[in-house]
Amino acid sequence: MGNASIDDSLKASRRRTGRAAPAAMALLIAGIAAMSVAIIAVWAGAGAPGEGPVGGGQGSQAYTVEFNSMGGSPVGSRDVGEGSLLSPPQDPHRDGSTFDGWHADEECNTPWLFSEDRVYGDMTLYAKWV
Repeated sequence: MGNASIDDSLKASRRRTGRAAPAAMALLIAGIAAMSVAIIAVWAGAGAPGEGPVGGGQGSQAYTVEFNSMGGSPVGSRDVGEGSLLSPPQDPHRDGSTFDGWHADEECNTPWLFSEDRVYGDMTLYAKWV
């Protein structure tokens, strides 16, 4: 049921009785419940809360991003929705080295730009140390 028909039912009920009739209220509640289910269905397919454009992916496919700390402290993997931005994990630590960011290649020539780069498949990001 569309929002207009719910709205029209409530307005007609108010004109006749001065308040919303139980049937019109039931239509409103049913309409809200249907919208909520649609929202939940879309969110559930978008990836975990807190991920994605930072907060949800564009597609329904979920991908795993692994973080290879290259000898540093372990960093857990993340599941994110297709086309999502990835929020940066906590920086790893390695004795005698300074962490210099995450990179898309093992040689650390291509920095991963968390504010711009999006995930379109399972992947591994690599820690650069200086």
